[in-house]
Amino acid sequence: MKKIILFTAAIAALSLFASCSKEQTPKKTTKVTVDIKVNDPYVNSKAIKTGWNVGDKINIWFNDVPAGHYSYWKEAPHLVLTKTSDGWASSEVDESLLSATGTFNAIYESTNSWFTSAWDVLYAYAPDGTSFKLHEWAYNCVPRSLPTVCFKMTSAYSYDSGTKKISGTITGWKFMSELQVVVTGLEATPDRYALTFGDKVWLGAALFWDGSSFTVSSVGNCGGITSSNNWANGVSNPDGIAFNFYYTIDNDAHDYTIYLADKTAKKLYSFTKNTAIPTSYTSYHGVKVDISKFTDITASHPLD
Repeated sequence: MKKIILFTAAIAALSLFASCSKEQTPKKTTKVTVDIKVNDPYVNSKAIKTGWNVGDKINIWFNDVPAGHYSYWKEAPHLVLTKTSDGWASSEVDESLLSATGTFNAIYESTNSWFTSAWDVLYAYAPDGTSFKLHEWAYNCVPRSLPTVCFKMTSAYSYDSGTKKISGTITGWKFMSELQVVVTGLEATPDRYALTFGDKVWLGAALFWDGSSFTVSSVGNCGGITSSNNWANGVSNPDGIAFNFYYTIDNDAHDYTIYLADKTAKKLYSFTKNTAIPTSYTSYHGVKVDISKFTDITASHPLD
């Protein structure tokens, strides 16, 4: 009887071991080879940033927005392309999302951090910067830290289920931020500064899905220091501190006045130049100004 009990226990132990081993065996996933070529969005632009940098990420969603969703980013990206020194590396992609032919939508934003997880929101708002207040204002200003953002709708792809390879090209990028002002000679602390225009320039706030395409949500036309809502917060840039805006109202030459707030030193500066700043949905225009060219107007417009 003792031998029978021991034998039964051994069988039970072997059975348990086999069950555990089966559960611990990782599921086999289909490895999809990704061959998606990425064109330079800045090729026809007067841009301060040119080309792609190592670490840049392109976030991709396949097919239409799922039923019950109001935006693509309610799901994490289906595929992420990351720029390397040799080209583009790809994350894994679920083969069940792919068909023989189809389309995908792509977004790039220069912080490379917006879509690392799902956003259960309709509007993908640029984050707020540190608020500040001019003495004559009744309310605080909360500037937007708008990165460089571009996107491409409905890029075509093909998928060979035999070779497990997806192929396509992303070209014809459109910009959420069509105008970038870089101020050189500033302390490299982007959140310390905010910038706005006297007029003729609109500030972007967010990307949203309007049911058929990505669309830019704008705060509105910059109104100089009398408008507390249309300031761009500083963001990092290799040449200085950058401030991104949606677009200019027209492409003719005007007297453009820029106002720069130093939130730490509680200083306000202005700079005016007659120039044309052409922007369009498919181009990106860069303006670079050194802080030495600005005039300190703090005495007449003090910061609290």
